[in-house]
Amino acid sequence: MPKSKMTMSCATLLVLLMLAIPSGIAFAYHPSVQLLDKEGEIIDPINGENDSLPFSTKQTCGLCHDYDVITEGYHFQAGWNVISDTFGVSEKRPWNLSNGMMGRWRLQSFRQMSKKVNSNADEIDLTPYDFIGAAGYTSSGPTCGACHAGGGGLEFDRDGNRYDENLADNPDLKESLDGDYYQSNWDKSGVVEADCFICHFPDYNFEERVHQFRMRNYQWAVVAATGIGLVEGSVEDGDIPHVSYNKRFFNSDGTFVFNPSWPPPDDNCMFCHSRSDVKKRGFSWNDIFNPDVHQQQRMSCTQCHPAGEDHQLAKGDVNQSAVAPELNKTMKSCKDCHIDGYMGAPHPTHPTVRPSHLKQIACESCHIHTLRRAAVNGIDMTNGDQEFVMNPRTAEMFGDTATWQPVYEIRDGKVYPFNSVLTVWFANFDSDSILYPLFEREHAKAWELYSDELEDNDGDGRLEINKPEEIIAGLKGVAKSLEGNKRFSSINPVFVKGNKGYIIDSDGELSQFDHKVKSDANFSINHNVSQNALGENGCRDCHSREAHFFKGERVIDLYGVDGKPITRHIGSYLGCNPVAFTVNAIHQEFLRPHISLVMIIVVFFVILHYHSYGPKRIRFLAGSLEIPRFTLFERVIHLFRLIAFVLLAITGTILAFNLSDWQ
Repeated sequence: MPKSKMTMSCATLLVLLMLAIPSGIAFAYHPSVQLLDKEGEIIDPINGENDSLPFSTKQTCGLCHDYDVITEGYHFQAGWNVISDTFGVSEKRPWNLSNGMMGRWRLQSFRQMSKKVNSNADEIDLTPYDFIGAAGYTSSGPTCGACHAGGGGLEFDRDGNRYDENLADNPDLKESLDGDYYQSNWDKSGVVEADCFICHFPDYNFEERVHQFRMRNYQWAVVAATGIGLVEGSVEDGDIPHVSYNKRFFNSDGTFVFNPSWPPPDDNCMFCHSRSDVKKRGFSWNDIFNPDVHQQQRMSCTQCHPAGEDHQLAKGDVNQSAVAPELNKTMKSCKDCHIDGYMGAPHPTHPTVRPSHLKQIACESCHIHTLRRAAVNGIDMTNGDQEFVMNPRTAEMFGDTATWQPVYEIRDGKVYPFNSVLTVWFANFDSDSILYPLFEREHAKAWELYSDELEDNDGDGRLEINKPEEIIAGLKGVAKSLEGNKRFSSINPVFVKGNKGYIIDSDGELSQFDHKVKSDANFSINHNVSQNALGENGCRDCHSREAHFFKGERVIDLYGVDGKPITRHIGSYLGCNPVAFTVNAIHQEFLRPHISLVMIIVVFFVILHYHSYGPKRIRFLAGSLEIPRFTLFERVIHLFRLIAFVLLAITGTILAFNLSDWQ
């Protein structure tokens, strides 16, 4: 081929390749749109039309996308679609008003969503208005509402009315005991509509969203967080915020230029999940210190948690998650990928693992054996604020780089890994025989009355209630602080710690509460999967005397009498018999590593003996008429021993080398 033609052919091939490459990439193109305010009026910053008002996602995005269907997704509702003042009454948990974050009591925050109907102000703890902008897991972290995508309870009250419009029409509601409007300023702050951009905008500024919520600029948050405009002023300070739109986002005709990210980037998911999940589970993503083999293969969140146009993301079935139970186990499981071949995932053979283990032990138990971000092991409310106890104890705050291992329990017939979070708090046993957890503000009020009588028993710089005299002082302080509290008809304080309750009896002595009390929560661990797993080094990974799987320590009480944690072996939760474990450990540590060598030595000496002395023979005297023989019984026994020895050798080989097909 002439050189000129060859050059032309190569150039043509290069052009074709360049044209072909984009065809395999999904670009999220979006036509330019006109921004609209909440009244549906056009916002045109180029021509100065309504350019000081915040745009409305409901009006703008809802022109093409079914806003009502989308906001039925559980990320928007968070339990608000089933909220009711009587939701938890049948379970004797009247403080639970729904099955989701908006309405369900959460031990991580010790806040309770206010009922719709209240008889006095003492019953009202957390209104939806404060849920958005004034409450959070930590004072420095995001507010509760910041991690909710908007819509649902951030937009509509329990009667289906839009907060800002209803309060503007009925201004007396803010002075009423209505749990949706008590001491609120919805008419000034506006509501939080579904924020499409929190997931679908690649440069979304989540911290700015939090900042706007703290200033009660609810309807302005989407403008500031996207960077589409600058928001000045604070509703909290009595201002009417003003928007200055960034004109580089707009065409000359005033339309907004927007190329959404699809699927949502993992970083956008992590706005919320990185904070909450590292606290509960030690889970992190895209983290060199706490890696996940799936993330290292460039898998994204939505590949395991896909969703349709209804935005109902597929979810698993984990402890402590009650919202949208109809969607449990809709996400892709380990089996879907690694057994059924979804996405071409490798099929593991597990040659060193017994088949029974694969049936009884969840994949996560072996493949998430170590976490490298500190989680929370305990929450102590007795000092009037949330006091976090870290897992491991050496960490200063959850999310810090630290190494720890999960605890294990049996759930649904399989062993799963968990992070157990214990709590220490006060409650009141009311006349209806229900134990009511105290609000955070009630804990704080009591703390002022008994804090002087506490000591730092373990030298960690924190005051804890652990000695009998300290518990009594705390109970007396709570009793005094609850005087005149109209939330309760009877004052009977209970101190809750280590799944036990403590009261002061009629003789003034400390006694154990005779009702069942649960003060811990097990959070499922299902991310940060390691390619290395328990069992790859043999049975000793779990069955040696020092292996964490059985012999690891699980905290069952944050403080003993000496202020130090009380622990228990993990194996006791798995039904492990200590004697059987010891025998198994001896086998794994001493017999198994050396038995092969011992067998070889025995065979060597048998052969050596045979070659040295020859076969053993019985000499008989000639003419004695003696016939050398065994009885029938002796021959049967000998045959039985021969067969048993052969079977033992074969089955022993199968078990020793874990030949699962033969098993």
